[in-house]
Amino acid sequence: ILEKLPHALLEFCFVPSPILPHRDNILQYILEPASRCHATDKTSSEALLCRVVARRLGLIDHIHRNEEGVCALSYAEQFVHNTGPSFHGGAWVRVRDMITEKMLDGCHDLGKRDDEESFLFLTYAVQELKDALESALSYD
Repeated sequence: ILEKLPHALLEFCFVPSPILPHRDNILQYILEPASRCHATDKTSSEALLCRVVARRLGLIDHIHRNEEGVCALSYAEQFVHNTGPSFHGGAWVRVRDMITEKMLDGCHDLGKRDDEESFLFLTYAVQELKDALESALSYD
């Protein structure tokens, strides 16, 4: 059923919204909380939902940082770290890998373009990711 959700419906949820706490996008909202005390609260269905959502997100959504300055990849990394790679048959490792793959693909696609706007956005994306890493390290 998740695979059949209309792209427009999912995309509507990817805009930072005052409805979602901490300016999270839908992927961040599903992944939180990733802390050790809540790590086993998540189900394999939530992992599947994360993969479906992550597959549909673009680079701008993947690098989106919430009020804490954290992007979805940081939450996924923390979740895998806190649960171990075999939790739910590796479902959360696949989530982390999907997010990573989509971010790298987005940057690679920008790198292939030769217009100035793409280069500027790629520079912005790299800075956002550096800032997200710094925020993730202090959030952990």
